[in-house]
Amino acid sequence: METGPSGDTLCLTYTIPPGSSAEYIIETSSTLAPGSWQSDAAHVEEVSRTTNPDGSVTVKSRCVQPLPSAGKSFIRLMVR
Repeated sequence: METGPSGDTLCLTYTIPPGSSAEYIIETSSTLAPGSWQSDAAHVEEVSRTTNPDGSVTVKSRCVQPLPSAGKSFIRLMVR
């Protein structure tokens, strides 16, 4: 979690290994229900992307919408 322009948001930082051909998708949901996960630019944004000395890439992403004052919010990384 970090404080962004609109308030507190969920964040996720992950590392992509060198030479990976996998697709990395950050998704967010307020219910965990199947079909409720969103990954478009209205819901998730990439904050930074850094190439490391070993060739891996560290990516930081966050939810666009601030955390609700009541209720829940979830974030996950899907790799395919």
